[in-house]
Amino acid sequence: MERFAAFLQRNRVSIILTAGTIILYNFFPRDELRSLILLGMLVPIFAVYKFSPSVPIGFGILLLIIAAGFTSVKNETFAAQMAISSYLLLIVGVTCLLIELIRSERNLTRHETHIGN
Repeated sequence: MERFAAFLQRNRVSIILTAGTIILYNFFPRDELRSLILLGMLVPIFAVYKFSPSVPIGFGILLLIIAAGFTSVKNETFAAQMAISSYLLLIVGVTCLLIELIRSERNLTRHETHIGN
């Protein structure tokens, strides 16, 4: 429980940003381009401020579980919307992970060349 509380404390800004974006996403008219732009705004924010990419991935998985629940109660329209939201959040999270990987590889290469000289 302490680890979870520490995770929440450490990532509170990224959690608030992601939750706020999901709320805005649900208020704007939906089409694929607007959805991609709105949720895609998270990528530069997470990349610049080096937030944990696990937050949008966690929200994506949570929305996918909620979509499964709506499917089981025969609300396919809302379940489909939640599944699309989940998919886009997972794309944001994986993109942030890719940026983090490239950044760490670049830092490792710089460190190795600095030590080698």
